Amino acid sequence: MTIYERLIDLKFGQGVPTLKLIKRYPKHTRQIQEIALMGIPEQRLKKTVRDKTLLKKIITLKKRYPLPRQKGKQRSWLSRLFST
Repeated sequence: MTIYERLIDLKFGQGVPTLKLIKRYPKHTRQIQEIALMGIPEQRLKKTVRDKTLLKKIITLKKRYPLPRQKGKQRSWLSRLFST
C-alpha cells in the first residue's frame, strides 16, 4: 500500500481531518495537501489552483485513486458544500 493509498483511506474512508493527518504524518505534508484538494470537483480546481503542474498532479491522482465512500456516514462536508 502506497502512502497515497493509506492517506486517501484515512482522509476519505475513515473521515480523519486534514490537520490531524498533518500532525500524524508531518513528513508527508505535501501529499496530504494534494489529497485534501482531491475532494474538490475538477471544475473548481481549475479555477482555484494556479500552478498547472499541481493541477495536473491532483487530476492524475483523482483518476489513479478513486475516492472511497465513508463507511456508515453521510456525505462529507465538502461534497455537501459544493453540491447544487
